[in-house]
Amino acid sequence: MSLRIISRILLPLALLLGLATRPAAAQEIPLVSDPEIQARDYVAALTRQDFDGVVRIACAGKGTPDCAFGRAVRDALIPLKGHKLIEVGKALDLSFPEAIREIYYAVRIDNSTPVYIRFTYQMSDDGWRHRTLRYASGSSGAIFPTAFLEGSLVGLTGANRAGPATAVDELSEKIIAGLTKRDFEGAAAAVRQNMSNLDDTWKRSVDTFFGQLKAYDLSHIRKIIDKEMGGFRQQFFYAAVTEQNTMFIRLTYVEVYGQWRINDLQFIGEGNGMIPTDILTNTIATLPNG
Repeated sequence: MSLRIISRILLPLALLLGLATRPAAAQEIPLVSDPEIQARDYVAALTRQDFDGVVRIACAGKGTPDCAFGRAVRDALIPLKGHKLIEVGKALDLSFPEAIREIYYAVRIDNSTPVYIRFTYQMSDDGWRHRTLRYASGSSGAIFPTAFLEGSLVGLTGANRAGPATAVDELSEKIIAGLTKRDFEGAAAAVRQNMSNLDDTWKRSVDTFFGQLKAYDLSHIRKIIDKEMGGFRQQFFYAAVTEQNTMFIRLTYVEVYGQWRINDLQFIGEGNGMIPTDILTNTIATLPNG
C-alpha cells in the first residue's frame, strides 16, 4: 500500500464579499468576546443603514471606534447601502468547539429578495476573531445559493465518534502533540513506525512533510472532525488557528490485514477563514453518521 502525502500553502488573509475578496492585515483583526452578539449587532446596524456603526462594532475589541479592519467590513457591505433591509432572523449557527464558528443571518432586501450573510469566526490563542464576511442573495424560494456554502461547515459533522480511545486515536494525538511541541522529528517518527514497510523514498517524503510545517505556529490545534466509515477508513481533521492564518491538517487511516495504517497526510493553510475545498476532496467528512 502506498502512502500519499499532499501539502498546499495559501496564506493571504482576505475578507470575503460575495464571491470577491478584500485584503486586511491580520494584526488589525480585533478580538471578539461573543461572536453571537457581534453578528446580531452587525445585522441590526445594517437594518438601520448605520454603516458607521458597522465600523464601531468591528473595532470594539480594539477599544477604539475606528480601525482598518472595521472600515474593510463597512466597505464590503456598501453595496447594501440605500436598500431597505428587514431582518428575518438567524438561519444557522454552526461550530467546531474552540476552533471555528459560523453564524448565518437572513434578511430581505427591498421587501423581496432574501440575502444571506455568513459570519465566520476562528479561535486563536487569544480568543475569537472575525475572519470572514460573506453574503449572497437567494432565490424567491429562499434557497441558499450553492456558491455561498463553499468552504463552510454546512454538511460537515464534528468530532463525534464515540467509544473508548483506540490505537489510531493514540497515534493521532501523538502526532498532533509533536506538532504542538514543535517536535517534528517525533511526529515523523510516529508515522514511520506506523508504516514500517516504507522504503527510503517515502520515509524522506514523510520527513519533508513535517519539515514544511516548521514555518508555522501550531500551538493552538483543535480536532474538528473525527469520522469512521464502516471499519474501513478513519479520518481526523485538525485546525491550528493563529492571528495570521489557519492550518488544516488531515490524517487518513485505512485498515490493512487487521491493522490501521496511515495512508494519507495533508495540510493546507488558509487565511480567509474558510475550510479549503481541497482538504475535503475524497473525504468521508460529509457522510452522515452511521
